[in-house]
Amino acid sequence: MSIHGMAGLLLLPAWLAGASVAVAGPTEALLDARTRAYDGNFRNDAAVMKAAIADFVRLAQDSTLRPYALYYAAWTEWVLTASHLEAQDRAAAMTSSRAAAEHARALVEMRPNVADFQSMLANALVSVAVVDSVRSRETFALITAPRRKALELGPSNPRVLIMDAGLIFYTPAERGGGQEKGLEQWRRAMELFESEAKSRPVDPLMPRWGRAEAYGWLASLYLNASPPRTDEARRAAKRALELRPDYWWVKARVMPRLKS
Repeated sequence: MSIHGMAGLLLLPAWLAGASVAVAGPTEALLDARTRAYDGNFRNDAAVMKAAIADFVRLAQDSTLRPYALYYAAWTEWVLTASHLEAQDRAAAMTSSRAAAEHARALVEMRPNVADFQSMLANALVSVAVVDSVRSRETFALITAPRRKALELGPSNPRVLIMDAGLIFYTPAERGGGQEKGLEQWRRAMELFESEAKSRPVDPLMPRWGRAEAYGWLASLYLNASPPRTDEARRAAKRALELRPDYWWVKARVMPRLKS
């Protein structure tokens, strides 16, 4: 996931400036925190992600920036959930997944008619369901509404489509899902990501993440297919690393499976 040319304010380190660092404006601070959150995710740096979340929560007090700050707070807690699970810290994963859902609910209450926002709520609820297996059936039932709303609002939004495709992939065919059906939806999303990457954002604060992640996740889907589709997984993983050479999850989790 690249930053797609988003410029943040570059602040001199305190040791170099020899004095207090100039305070960025709130918009620049949001963009800077977003960049740090994105980088922290790719590098599996929980400390960086937590610091970015603290900034998003603070920036959410600004009425103009509140929707964006809530979105990125939810997004960062969502990806931090996966980082905690990798560290086998289920309690921390539970806290992050619930925080992601809380931020996302507040977001859609404020702006219900934005596809990316509804999709974020669906993703956050999926993470809650995965972590809290005792209530997973109850939580998965809550995903239906934001999932449908996101698809209604953003039928050509690649982030919406990968959310939907992942759910389709892991849903049995008799319940409307299936692996090939999920992969077909995912490949459509990839085409839309490539188109999006060539266009200028209408609103620079809105999300544009997902291109590199989607290639990495697609590689995993191919490996989890029955039977595994290794050649396609290898191509997807290669593309993910071309976009983000620091994509730790592809390097540490996907590539070893391809080598074996």
